[in-house]
Amino acid sequence: MGVINIGRVRIGWKGAWDNSVPYIAQDAILYQGETYVARINVSAGITPTNTTYWQKVAQKGANGADGTDGVQGPTGPEGDAGATGPQGPQGTTGLAPEHAWLGTELRFRNPNGTWAAYTDLVGPQGVEGPQGPQGTKGDSGNTGPVGPEGPQGPQGLQGIQGIQGDTGPTGPTGPQGPQGIDGEEGPTGPTGPQGPTGAKGDVPNHQWWDGGGSGNWLRFELPNGSYGEWEDLEGDTGPAGPAGPTGLTGATGATGATGPQGPAGPAITTYGAIGQYIFAAKTTFGPVTPNTLVAGTAIIPSGVTGPQPGATPLGYGTWKCLGYDGGRTGSGGQFSYCATLYQRIS
Repeated sequence: MGVINIGRVRIGWKGAWDNSVPYIAQDAILYQGETYVARINVSAGITPTNTTYWQKVAQKGANGADGTDGVQGPTGPEGDAGATGPQGPQGTTGLAPEHAWLGTELRFRNPNGTWAAYTDLVGPQGVEGPQGPQGTKGDSGNTGPVGPEGPQGPQGLQGIQGIQGDTGPTGPTGPQGPQGIDGEEGPTGPTGPQGPTGAKGDVPNHQWWDGGGSGNWLRFELPNGSYGEWEDLEGDTGPAGPAGPTGLTGATGATGATGPQGPAGPAITTYGAIGQYIFAAKTTFGPVTPNTLVAGTAIIPSGVTGPQPGATPLGYGTWKCLGYDGGRTGSGGQFSYCATLYQRIS
């Protein structure tokens, strides 16, 4: 058997040549139907026809005549279905370097006469790919003459693993999985900002009572229509202070002449101090809303149902309405009053 000196031999099959991939010495590739082995390390883009870097080890020959069918070989593992390429021409068998087989393992003789390590050319069993499409049936060839039956030939060597076909299309998306279980409730979010102050509400319905002359009592209507307990707005009278010392008695003066009758002074009442509360009614028409300031000349001390008989306006101070006073209503000398609580502020 002839020997081709291709330097140190330890073939690593890399499939079809890729101009974007660099190769190292003894890498084997397929280029235009022929097999090349890298003599030295090869930069990306150097074509296999450059004999400085590549050694052709299997040349593509012209198509030969169809031979008789050989013995059916064992079925190899089925790869992913790739697109069917055109039928390439049958090449002639090129010269091979001196080599030796051990089952599916191959080794080559080194230039110094030693042998390199064995390389197993059969890869691991791949997963079974999908069934490829049925190819079209070719035309039937002419029947040749029947030759004499020859002796059974030896089993041929296992061929080199073919180039892997392109990955098939992605399968359809599977059905929607079942709804997962609800996760744990998340933590409570932070408190939102303070909302704006609401509009001032109406004064609830209420009633006043003078306690039969023993205080100023107030109660409010409850949501169920009944009224709550009476609350006395006047505190208890404090204890009397101690009597001051008696002054010295002066000498008695001569009796003067009687003067003319003076004008009547203002009525003495108990409604005078600033901060004093009084139950009163407005003497003029028109309502008074809460926190409205009213002159003392426009309010009269009052009982629960209206001004006390014969009472006159206070005539002094400025008072703040603490409830709702509907003012005087009526005509022809028949008037009604709506009393509420006032406080003197000046």
